[in-house]
Amino acid sequence: MAKMTGPAVAGVGGSSIFERVQARLIEMENRKREIALHKTAKEEFFVFQLGGIRFAAEFAYVGTSASKFFFTPLFHMPEQLAGIFSYEGGVHTLFHLDLLMGLPPSQPKLLVVFESHELKIGVLVDEIESPVELDLAARINAIGEGEEAPPFVDGYLPFAGERIFHLDVEALLKSEKVWI
Repeated sequence: MAKMTGPAVAGVGGSSIFERVQARLIEMENRKREIALHKTAKEEFFVFQLGGIRFAAEFAYVGTSASKFFFTPLFHMPEQLAGIFSYEGGVHTLFHLDLLMGLPPSQPKLLVVFESHELKIGVLVDEIESPVELDLAARINAIGEGEEAPPFVDGYLPFAGERIFHLDVEALLKSEKVWI
């Protein structure tokens, strides 16, 4: 009896089950590598300044930014609350981010709207910079010996020999300080 090879034994597509399984395993391994690369790949961050300090936030949390906007000041409220403003058909609170973070007061003039799911707040910042590619996996959780991180900062991202503080937008949006 002759040894059977080829399509009669192999099944679909002329390849053996072993070859198909091997191809699938290679495909799965390549997919794992793609996922691992994506997790460590650099991504663009929204970078802004407050009191001369640079901060970065993931673009996924930035709804918009504007240099011209209108808001209604609120009186007899905590000083970090600047007022309310209209955005996408809703009324949202506007904060002095420097005061929320315990930084010295600055002269913020730009609006940034941070959002996640249904939560949206506006914050005032001093300056908005060009987007910067940073590696979130390279975040250093420690701030520095003898230094204390401002609230909502979970470390810093090294960039061109400098530190850009990483703003934890989720923590900001869920903070009691913004839901007074």
